[in-house]
Amino acid sequence: MGCSSSSPGSSRPGGLDPVRVIVAKRSIHLINAFRLAIEQGQIELARLYSDMIYRLMLKNRAPITVRKFICKTCHQYLLSTKTARIRKHGPFLVFTCLNCQRPRKHYLGSEEDAETEPTPRTLAQQQLAHSHIRSMQSG
Repeated sequence: MGCSSSSPGSSRPGGLDPVRVIVAKRSIHLINAFRLAIEQGQIELARLYSDMIYRLMLKNRAPITVRKFICKTCHQYLLSTKTARIRKHGPFLVFTCLNCQRPRKHYLGSEEDAETEPTPRTLAQQQLAHSHIRSMQSG
């Protein structure tokens, strides 16, 4: 009576779900391998890594940092200047897949939003988009 069973995938009290931790680590490892393959010009290997990232995302709830940068049409990982073109249109960042030309919008916030107190969600989206762009420019 004292022990409670938790369903697989639910987070444990007082800690992180171990499946989510493993998925996050694997996705980061695959993204780094994808970037390395792209930099070395190994397009087929990069495509294989991109497919693996997509399959990992389908089977498990991958982190938003992974899900946000997968093309919904061709399942290519969107990497700035390598597999995606990034433009700012008003309050949006528009990622255009260079493989299938499909645009994907990410809301950053408007100038009116800057005058008001930002919500934690918009702050996280802005930080994610800016950190992604900085990492692509430096690497």
